[in-house]
Amino acid sequence: MEIKFDFSNEIYAEKLIKRLLETTSGLSVADALSEDYDVLLTDRYQHVADERTVYLSDLLTDPVSIYSSTDAIRDYAVSVYEKNSGKLFRTVKRKKRTVSFYSEFGGSGCTSVALTYSRCLALNGKKTVFITKGNSYIPEEKKRRAKSLKLNYRLHSGKGESITSFMEEDMYGLYVIYVADFSQIEKLAASIGSLNEFDWIVIDYGTVRPVTG
Repeated sequence: MEIKFDFSNEIYAEKLIKRLLETTSGLSVADALSEDYDVLLTDRYQHVADERTVYLSDLLTDPVSIYSSTDAIRDYAVSVYEKNSGKLFRTVKRKKRTVSFYSEFGGSGCTSVALTYSRCLALNGKKTVFITKGNSYIPEEKKRRAKSLKLNYRLHSGKGESITSFMEEDMYGLYVIYVADFSQIEKLAASIGSLNEFDWIVIDYGTVRPVTG
């Protein structure tokens, strides 16, 4: 399947192309001037469009989420390709790994070690999400606390925004998500894993003993 990209946000387009190529076998990128492609992915209104065109505004109705779910964008593009070509397209899934950090005593540096480990993974090209309650070193703590409470409701009810909308990407390319209730960790990790977008899930339990078995 050959995809052509036409985005007003070039930085996002570069990231999207990279992620799609990392997670999808049999995918190639068409030249920007080419008319020989299978699917056109765009966030621009096309005056001349055909059945190969996929508008992100049609795919994701929430403007905040338009640039969030690589998995949803890929699946929609695949459905357009299969409909137009009559062929099946198989995608490859990532092999996810999960690692947890825990300390019996506060002030031991558990969060710092977990965060450093996560950033090292991100800097080495591994798409990583870091799950934590947050600490005093994190700015805007009140704002993020409110966001984590909203996430807690999302996990309990199964309703609301996508899980990726609760993540923040730092300067190292690490995705961070703050939780208010660690009893929901397994559900959160499962939700993140189902996105098929991350290589590593790192959980900072701090002094909250992980549930095992």
